[in-house]
Amino acid sequence: ESDRGHRLYKREAPVDVAGTQRLRRMLIAALAGAVALGAFALVFANRSSNTNTPAPAAATSKAVVALVDLNVGDQLSLANVVVADYPSSALPTADLYYSDTKALLASAMYSTAKLPRGQLIQLTQLTAQAAAPPKLPPVQLADGNVGMSVPFDESRDGAGFIQQGDYIDIIVYVTPNEHYAFQGIRVIQVGLRSGQSAAASPAAAAATGASVLFIEIGREQAAAFAYALDNSYTMRYVLRPPNAQTHQALPNSGPVGPSEFPTAISG
Repeated sequence: ESDRGHRLYKREAPVDVAGTQRLRRMLIAALAGAVALGAFALVFANRSSNTNTPAPAAATSKAVVALVDLNVGDQLSLANVVVADYPSSALPTADLYYSDTKALLASAMYSTAKLPRGQLIQLTQLTAQAAAPPKLPPVQLADGNVGMSVPFDESRDGAGFIQQGDYIDIIVYVTPNEHYAFQGIRVIQVGLRSGQSAAASPAAAAATGASVLFIEIGREQAAAFAYALDNSYTMRYVLRPPNAQTHQALPNSGPVGPSEFPTAISG
């Protein structure tokens, strides 16, 4: 009975309320951290997935393009056009371009514009007629003269200063002398061909890379010149001064050989 009374009057141990609340806060914080970490991981995974996913390729269609740079008047052929994948969004209406070369090359077609490599070939840039070659004006020659093309080396013949309209003398080496064989020769054109623009200045002459002169020369002289060329005679072209632009022979034009050389160099 005394034990019973002792139990009845025994005081209960106090509850640690502060510790319980602290533990509860720690559990809530831990749970919130776990949720935040999971959310971060999900966002990172989504971003990585979006980054690694390639963008959809742009739609393309088959179209005929220039295989090489095309100039005005070039005839189209399998050597200069090809079928390629072309961005569909950049194509005109279907009736303005070609999707295969068979339809394009069924008949002769010529470019009417400069088309760089890779340029789409469009119907509006083509014609079925070849461009007519430019008609050159007639060459004005004095009676008894002819026009003749002769080889020209800028490094030896006037250093590129010979221009259209100049007059030159031509020195020919005939053993054992150098001769002013052809004098007062008018230069009609400087260039590679008739269609090439004549050089208007020394700089322009160098730019053209001229390798021929077209000259006016007497008919019999032309045959003599041809003989010298065919027999590989050494020749030099010398430019006349502006006040001597005529067909007339100039003073001091005698042959120079071993016996005349000392006198000639002394002036």
